[in-house]
Amino acid sequence: SVLMGISYCEEKERGYFLFWIKRCDEKTYVVSKIINCFFSAFFLLVTGMFSWILSLRLFLPWVDMTSDQSMIVMGQGMGYLLRDGHYLLYYGLYCIGIGMMAGILSVGTFTLSMYIENRTLVILTAAILFYLNVAYLGRWSMQQILYFPFQRITSLGMIIIQGIIYSVVMIFIFGILSYWLLQRRQRCD
Repeated sequence: SVLMGISYCEEKERGYFLFWIKRCDEKTYVVSKIINCFFSAFFLLVTGMFSWILSLRLFLPWVDMTSDQSMIVMGQGMGYLLRDGHYLLYYGLYCIGIGMMAGILSVGTFTLSMYIENRTLVILTAAILFYLNVAYLGRWSMQQILYFPFQRITSLGMIIIQGIIYSVVMIFIFGILSYWLLQRRQRCD
């Protein structure tokens, strides 16, 4: 999910960045990169995960009703969708939540790449920041908000709205930070 986020590093290395800035201003550049980073990672993970889940369905049942783990999952957040037989909706929403997480990670990686110009170091730092997010933010970590099946909320609409709001807020924060870093970098160059 972080591969699109290192596009700034690649553009700087190959000299394309100057052409981008000459064509548009910093604000347009940051907004277009954030949209590209988020949606490319989002669609990549949603389609990949959903295709994988559908391919598993060829060999496995949707849910093993005799498994204790299935009973635990059915007692949480969106578990009623599994109990009621809405398997495609459940797994589709699961993939959308994971896709939102991937989009935020990609946008965060783009922001990091504006500060650190080494691609490998950017990817490594993004992985470490994701771990710190999950380990130390508790209730406000990406995993707690965007991993829809384990939500404490039982309203499907509220789960989705909470995920969208969280994604928009995180993208807005990364966008402001990216814009500030790009202006600062432009002044220094």
